[in-house]
Amino acid sequence: MSKERDRDLFKEIKKIKLGGLLFDLIFEEERNLTLSDIGNIDYPTEKITIHQNRKTKGELVLHEIHHEANRQTSSKLREEDVARLSYFLYAVMRDNPELMIQILRENQEEEIDTLLRKIAILDH
Repeated sequence: MSKERDRDLFKEIKKIKLGGLLFDLIFEEERNLTLSDIGNIDYPTEKITIHQNRKTKGELVLHEIHHEANRQTSSKLREEDVARLSYFLYAVMRDNPELMIQILRENQEEEIDTLLRKIAILDH
């Protein structure tokens, strides 16, 4: 799937549920950013903002999800731990799409099949 279609799919995701909390997911255009500015999770407003940059959006979203998991589980991970875990999980998901589909189908088979059909339509 091309990067352009990936972007279109990300734009459709407006909210994500993390441990019972519903976060707004916002993608903003790239600007002159430092590495620490490319993604942000704002706990009081329950918003995750991803600034389009050289990293993939998926990896950045996972990075911010790990920050929230760290907060909710009181794990005390350092920033570099969050970065390593995020990249590792992103690589596993990227390299094993069939596994990800099967994991999702365990509880949401109908919704996943509908999503896969939608992706297939975009791919043609």
